[in-house]
Amino acid sequence: MKTHRPHHSSPALGLVLLALAIPAYASGDAETAPPRLLHEIFQDHAVLQRDVPIPVWGAARAGERISVTIGAQTVDAQTDPSGHWRIVLPAMHAGGPFALQIRTASGQRQSIGDILVGDVFLCSGQSNMEFAVRGSLNAAREIAASKNDTIRLLTVAHASHPAPQAHFQAPVAWSAASPATVGDFSAACYYFARDLQKSLGTQVPVGLIHASWGGSRIEPWLSDAGLRSVGAFDARLDLL
Repeated sequence: MKTHRPHHSSPALGLVLLALAIPAYASGDAETAPPRLLHEIFQDHAVLQRDVPIPVWGAARAGERISVTIGAQTVDAQTDPSGHWRIVLPAMHAGGPFALQIRTASGQRQSIGDILVGDVFLCSGQSNMEFAVRGSLNAAREIAASKNDTIRLLTVAHASHPAPQAHFQAPVAWSAASPATVGDFSAACYYFARDLQKSLGTQVPVGLIHASWGGSRIEPWLSDAGLRSVGAFDARLDLL
């Protein structure tokens, strides 16, 4: 089995992954605002991609005016008829922590904290990427020495669906690397980030999104358009 390596935003791809791989909120009751204004990928301890415009999205009441603020930057927008909103914050250099705040004209507010700006990577593949730190060589020593607030981890649980989903199908959370968290994280992803910081320095935070599934085929990870471009899947896609 070939080793699956983390895939880097080069430098813009990190935010493309955040902006495009996970769609905005699905349509809901336009008369009732959801409990979270921000999409659930935006939580305490998240890492946003540095040096490129930063997309942020979520949902509120249809036609609602909203303001999104991080640091000294504020961007205003209005939700569409289904309540979706998406804004793009100006590019920021590596650093933090910051608070990301959103407020609506009707008074609804949400704030998340301890946000860092650095480099964001998607770690995907099969069992080689899913293999956890706790099973790696010298695991006890590595886990004990893993405390690093500038490496942040988010793991996507196994879930499948015939169409792209607007939300994660299980709760997700960002957490800083520490002896309490690292043991269950992808070994390839974590060791990659740790070694990368030897050249970047800890002044550049690293965000890791781990989405792998041992034994999975590549086809379910590809888009409908991507598979149709191959030319051998049209009949099965039409049936699906």
